[in-house]
Amino acid sequence: MNFNKRCISKKEFKKYEDSDVAYSLYVRDNLKPNDYFRTFAGQIFKSMNVSPIKGNKIYYANGDYTQVDILAVTNFSDKLIDLIEIGDYVNGSKVLDINEDENNRIWIYTDSKNNECCFSESEIEDVVTKEQFNSQKYVVGEIND
Repeated sequence: MNFNKRCISKKEFKKYEDSDVAYSLYVRDNLKPNDYFRTFAGQIFKSMNVSPIKGNKIYYANGDYTQVDILAVTNFSDKLIDLIEIGDYVNGSKVLDINEDENNRIWIYTDSKNNECCFSESEIEDVVTKEQFNSQKYVVGEIND
């Protein structure tokens, strides 16, 4: 299966072939050292600069030598900005919309008071994915067992 670009998300891949295993093989064949990848749990990591995949594990730096199962990957790219989704938080503001212009620049629109945009990856200081936010938020009045 040939695609126009090297990195596509699992959601896009499944439009052509509805198989988690096939997508994992696609990731294994296309993920390169220093690529970013996003997991189904909303974690974003950067693959190690040497041999990022051994067997079914992707190795990434997280203060130490850590690994994640390749089946957990939902998207990957050499640019962090490609992994950001609507509902994530970038530089403390919630992402409301993502658009690409005619020059292939990605514009991220947030709910900040100034309706700021992140024009390039270099302007991204931090990302909290919607999955991470939802798993950590405290809802007032909610009883946690």
